[in-house]
Amino acid sequence: MSFVLICLTIISFFFGCIFIIKKNENDKSYKYLSLLYFLVAFLVLTMVVVSKGETEFFSDFFVNLNSLLFYVFLIAIPPTFYFYCAYSSPHLELLKRKRIANHYYIVFTLLLINILCFLYLSFNEENDSLIYSVSVDVMNFANGFTLLFIFPLLNIYYCFNALKKIRIGKKQNKFKQLFTNWIFLNNTSYVLFIILVYILVIGQDNQVINILIQSSILIYLCFLGLINLYRKKFISSFMGMSNTHLSSDDKENEKIICIRHKIEKFIQNEDFTNNDLTINTFSKSIGYNSKIVSKVLKTEFNSSFPHFINFYRIQKAKAILSSEDQKKYTVDSIGQSVGFNSKSSFYTTFKKHTGQTPKEFREIEFR
Repeated sequence: MSFVLICLTIISFFFGCIFIIKKNENDKSYKYLSLLYFLVAFLVLTMVVVSKGETEFFSDFFVNLNSLLFYVFLIAIPPTFYFYCAYSSPHLELLKRKRIANHYYIVFTLLLINILCFLYLSFNEENDSLIYSVSVDVMNFANGFTLLFIFPLLNIYYCFNALKKIRIGKKQNKFKQLFTNWIFLNNTSYVLFIILVYILVIGQDNQVINILIQSSILIYLCFLGLINLYRKKFISSFMGMSNTHLSSDDKENEKIICIRHKIEKFIQNEDFTNNDLTINTFSKSIGYNSKIVSKVLKTEFNSSFPHFINFYRIQKAKAILSSEDQKKYTVDSIGQSVGFNSKSSFYTTFKKHTGQTPKEFREIEFR
């Protein structure tokens, strides 16, 4: 068992814990970075568990289960890294308008195949049956195909998407160029990391080469962790631009992004349920005047203040009306709880957004 592998596991778990508790409610990138580190920690830990001489400490069931989950977590790395990049530079618009879960369908599919086959093989004693043989073949094919084709293709797909945005960002203002450089650095170092991981997973007989690869991965994980712990300082100091070098247009873009983040935090906290909310009180709560907040709502969210707030109020109302506890509330009280001051305004707005009245919506949901 390599000492470097143990260090890799410890470092990955350490940074995973650091970023999961890092307090930054406006920046989801730390959550995905934390998940990335935990995925790497599990992969390395699995390599330690199944390495020669270590299986005597664990049951065959545990070793086999870890071996199967290894491939599942391996193909979860590309989309996870992509989301880390996307959320660390939201203004480059790396994310498209589709659910995050859509990016993990392949991961869930492989997980389902492995779990079903594994459970059947574990509790079936007829080793010579046709179903047993088919289960083994399906599992081996799925994992082999994943390692040789799906894993490389996923990395190519997500890296290509990031590079397209990098090309666009380089043609825009200096502020966007700054974060384009950040994504380029992350993407380039990630490609090198994946190549090293792939070589390590495929297997090398040369012990010296293995140790060099493991050490290089360890250096990369430390580098990635440190530049994200001090992200703002690193970007301003080493990516070629500090706040004082920004033009007036760049500073305006920076302000717009800051306001956008505060608006998103406002929505996440569900402060839109305040019945007395106006454009002035809304603007005051995020620390800017109503004129520039209205402008940001128009340019960044393509919406006016009333439409923007009412959209989230209706979404909240629909969630309550669809819940198991909805019978505890009257339609009028639900309207009040999500921020509407009158029954008529709630009914009118709800029908405008859904094409149904709240009562009709409830009846259809529980028909």
